[in-house]
Amino acid sequence: NVIVGSQALRLGGGLLYDNGFMGRYSMPYAINATRKMKAGELTAIAAQTNYQSGKENETFFVVQGNYHLKSKPDLGGMIAHVNYGNTTKSTFNIPDSDVTFFSVYGSRKLTDKLDLSAEYLVGTASSANQGFQANLRYQFDKTNRLMGGHYYVEDQANIFDANFGDMTGAANNNANGFVIAWLHKFDDKTSLVIGDLNYKKMDSNSLSQCVTDDRNRFFTNFTIRF
Repeated sequence: NVIVGSQALRLGGGLLYDNGFMGRYSMPYAINATRKMKAGELTAIAAQTNYQSGKENETFFVVQGNYHLKSKPDLGGMIAHVNYGNTTKSTFNIPDSDVTFFSVYGSRKLTDKLDLSAEYLVGTASSANQGFQANLRYQFDKTNRLMGGHYYVEDQANIFDANFGDMTGAANNNANGFVIAWLHKFDDKTSLVIGDLNYKKMDSNSLSQCVTDDRNRFFTNFTIRF
């Protein structure tokens, strides 16, 4: 399966890059090729950001794969190489023009109603280059699910971008905290999510200065599928 064109992407378990934004410059141009196999999938991605005039784009290249074990956990791995443009590099005081990220992630069904997912990520930046997240999800019934998780991402542990958040976890880096959310499914096509993310800054002297204070973010999302 090959997708070519402007598109939303999710890399690894979502720490490095999980595009959920909308708008003309939010989604990168990409070639996204996936091969499904008996026990998993293998994906290769080549992409370039889609900035407005006057901003130098980034390019990134990714190989990631998922493997479904017979004991029911899913395991995945990712390698992503990013070439930063001068606009982003100067804006966020990025020490290197080229950065490579490595990630392992997975999920496991603990009981019929409880499952666990987690990801660990490290980059080749000389400092503040690690990230981790873990989430527990409990299915009360067919329509209600509760999720709680821990979030830990150092300053240089995700992809930056000149549009500040259009394609990455920044500005949630340099942060350590918790998230809780409730999902209600009205039917097969409509659902509602209500949640709260609370995190604290980790380093007052971080290079990027994306997070300079403690934050609490309440969020809600209503989805209709056509």
